[in-house]
Amino acid sequence: MRVLWITAELAPFAKVGGLADVSASLPKALHKLGTDIRLVLPYYGFIENNEIADLAISFRDYKERECKVFRTVIPGSEVPVYLVKNEIFQTGTAYGEKGEEVDLGDRFTTFCWIAVNLHNHVDFEPDLYHAHDWHTGPVMAFLKQAGVNYRSIFTIHNLAYQGNIATAYLREAGLSSTYIDPIADPGEVQTLRFLRLGILHPDLITTVSPTYAKEIMTPEYGYGLERDMTTHRLPVKGILNGIDPDEWDPQTDQFLHRQYGPDSLDDKIHNKTELQKEAGLKVDPSAYTVGIVTRLVYQKGVNILVDIIPDLMQEGFQVIILGTGDEKIEEQLRQLRTRYPDSFGIFLTYNEKLSHLMFAGLDSFVIPSRYEPCGLTQMYSMRYGTVPVVRCTGGLADTVEEDVTGFLFGNFSSQELLAALRNSKSAFDDRKNHWRGIQLAGMQSDWSWKKNALTWLEAYNEVVQTKTSD
Repeated sequence: MRVLWITAELAPFAKVGGLADVSASLPKALHKLGTDIRLVLPYYGFIENNEIADLAISFRDYKERECKVFRTVIPGSEVPVYLVKNEIFQTGTAYGEKGEEVDLGDRFTTFCWIAVNLHNHVDFEPDLYHAHDWHTGPVMAFLKQAGVNYRSIFTIHNLAYQGNIATAYLREAGLSSTYIDPIADPGEVQTLRFLRLGILHPDLITTVSPTYAKEIMTPEYGYGLERDMTTHRLPVKGILNGIDPDEWDPQTDQFLHRQYGPDSLDDKIHNKTELQKEAGLKVDPSAYTVGIVTRLVYQKGVNILVDIIPDLMQEGFQVIILGTGDEKIEEQLRQLRTRYPDSFGIFLTYNEKLSHLMFAGLDSFVIPSRYEPCGLTQMYSMRYGTVPVVRCTGGLADTVEEDVTGFLFGNFSSQELLAALRNSKSAFDDRKNHWRGIQLAGMQSDWSWKKNALTWLEAYNEVVQTKTSD
């Protein structure tokens, strides 16, 4: 089976969130199962060109701009990646992070148009197009308009991000009013949600966990699209994400101060003391040290963690936060750092080495998300023997078992988070027995793609066979 995976992110080339990690790991697992899967990604201006071979293929887009196709592979694999260069991608960020001006309408309309026309220029005719998140929603409409026997799957990684874009971009790219006018948002400037195009036109809709597949049918989590989700002719299939066990393995992780595994778990403490030093905290192996690696945004619930920092400090916790995002949250964290220099640490950056050290060095990893479609960090933390404390939502509810592999809380509130952290600290205080059992249960859980890649392959086969028989 030939599959073209269409994504705006792919680690390590372009990473903003979890989409990049999934795009790097699931295709490798599918390739091992015999799928001829290839990826297409914008060749952003910030992507380093080391070992990227020029295919010497160029063509013109619908605006007569030059498109040039380069070919590489996902590092550590034989999975091909097509990097498409166009002047609209030549910026320093993917979505205009750090205040950069980026025309997202032009950027992702162009990317979608290139993706559906790529087979005319490279020796690869897909049986199936698999597109991801709002950036690729128009792919589904372009394929539908083509009126040929193309098969398609659209995966929702986060329904809240929908891509409100002016319809003029799609009209200029040749998309018919048939696919624009019925779903355009009313207003002085006509816009539509790119994500909605992805929902209304594929052969299968998927999302990234079974619980999230149910949640997005409700007004609380549907973000204005719950009616489309519930009345659409297709069911939504929830398939849990996985991780790359080769990259996330404390026994081989080169970023760690000391490698360790289930049989050498006592060596984990060396990473804890190193992390305490890096964060400028009091070095104390017995202190209960909790933290988070995240984007500092409303969805991630950092605000309810910030609210209880004084309580945690008074009760002897250490807290470390790694991430960037909302300026107001960053300023609150700076003030707390000044107030509690020995027990509260911050890294207002994104740093791959530090993130690995966080997963290894913390005692508990906190994920207080307002919603979490799947989440990967709870899987990383369990693999490193770092016990997750999470809100019971989305993929967090599907992966963490109370007092077995972690601790959960229900309502999105600072007091419920505080209660869950206190529960976890009680277990930590019995480190040789209760806590060690929770650590080992998490480390022995299999969060690789081994099982769910087969589920994906079944979904691919089902879509292709059903379409062929129509």
